[in-house]
Amino acid sequence: MAFVRQNVNLDPRQLKLAQRLARESGSGFSAYVREALERHNTSMSVASVLENSNAHLEQLIDELREENALFRSALQEDLRRLRDETKAAQDSAIQRYEEALRKVVTAALSQPSPKGSGAAKVPAAGPMTAPRT
Repeated sequence: MAFVRQNVNLDPRQLKLAQRLARESGSGFSAYVREALERHNTSMSVASVLENSNAHLEQLIDELREENALFRSALQEDLRRLRDETKAAQDSAIQRYEEALRKVVTAALSQPSPKGSGAAKVPAAGPMTAPRT
C-alpha cells in the first residue's frame, strides 16, 4: 500500500475510496489498484486514438468541403456556358427562321396577284415579319 501511496499519488480521500472499492470487489488492494491503473491507461490510449481519428476526420471533411467548392464552381461555370450556347443557338435559329420567312414573303409579294375578288390580301407587317429589335 505504501508503494501505491507514493507512486500513484492518491490523496487520503481517494485512498479510502480505493480501499473500500477493493474490499467490495473482493480483490486485494494492490491488485485492484493495478487493474484500475490498467483500465485508466487503456482508456487514455483509446482517448488518444479517438483524438487522432477525430483530427483526421476533420482534415478529410475540410478536403471534401474544398473539393465540393471546386465542383460547385465548375458546375456553375458549365451552367453559364450551356446557357450562353443555348441562347446563341436560339438566336441563330430565330434569325434563320426570320430570313426564310422574309424570302417567302418577298417571293409571294413579287408574284403578280391574281385578278378577282378571291385574291389574297398582302398581310400587314406583324411581329413575325417586323425587323428584330
